[in-house]
Amino acid sequence: MKKIIFLCLILFPNKGLIASVNNNPFEYFSLSIELLKNVNNNDLHYFYQPKNGLKTSITTPFYWGKVQASLDLMPFKGKEKDYMNFIGIQPKLKWIKPLYTSSKISFAIGGGVGLFVFSFADQEDRFLLYNWAAITESELSSGCLSQVQYFINKNMSLTFNINIDRVHTYRPINLINISMGIAYRNKTPDWIKLILQ
Repeated sequence: MKKIIFLCLILFPNKGLIASVNNNPFEYFSLSIELLKNVNNNDLHYFYQPKNGLKTSITTPFYWGKVQASLDLMPFKGKEKDYMNFIGIQPKLKWIKPLYTSSKISFAIGGGVGLFVFSFADQEDRFLLYNWAAITESELSSGCLSQVQYFINKNMSLTFNINIDRVHTYRPINLINISMGIAYRNKTPDWIKLILQ
């Protein structure tokens, strides 16, 4: 309960929600591609070695803050031959609240929910797409993030993210991932804005 109260105090500053309403939701969208690295160590890491992964996301202004849909892909290699290699596929939906923005830099925090899909390989280390359902397992995940963006120009920025996710397995798996990459911002076409609004 203390964590929830603390999060509310951070995400909803004293100015109130009315002052922070965005009058132009979905005005633009930002596409990013980032390199992803897992940096923590817990029970999962006794059995599996995480490899560098990839993150892609699309972000747009929302009525309060921004909304982001992202997809993380990260391979995990078994430390012994009995542990099947797998790729962690994590689609997520997040709400992001900018805390500071200038012409050159932006800092934001947020949180969201998603799935963590374990896509296992066969004995020959192939990920069998034609038999995908038989070799996958998915669990609910939730997490929070902090994000720093450095604007190169009006449309391009360098991004750095720290994500803390919890995969809600029988014994929860905590993952701390950092990612760094580039984002490109573009105006949302009017017909897409009409559908979203």
